[in-house]
Amino acid sequence: MLRTRLTNTIGVIVPELSEGYFTGVMLGVEQYLLQEGFLYFTVSHLGRADLREEYQELLMSRRVDGFLLVNTELSVNVSLPVVGVSSHSKEPGVSNIMLDHDFAAKKLSATSTTSVIARLLS
Repeated sequence: MLRTRLTNTIGVIVPELSEGYFTGVMLGVEQYLLQEGFLYFTVSHLGRADLREEYQELLMSRRVDGFLLVNTELSVNVSLPVVGVSSHSKEPGVSNIMLDHDFAAKKLSATSTTSVIARLLS
């Protein structure tokens, strides 16, 4: 069937929902998607290849317009736009967003140290 309409729906596939890294990434993602009028479905594959494949097919059957992958790679190539956050995918057509964990840790460490010193001096 020829797709003629967009659904403004994004499929988000992640390893797990409760891990702190995911919640930090999703805060920004949620704010952006809501601002732009998108609905999103989030699924967690728990590191299982069978769930990655099943959820990918399920989301496509729900007619998502694209995928956002967090630390995840798709099981098969799709004809939809795909953005990976730290997915390290080498598949053609996947736009990867790489995070600089070393820079973030240094920035957090410096900020935390400054905050502690400021509280002690006040």
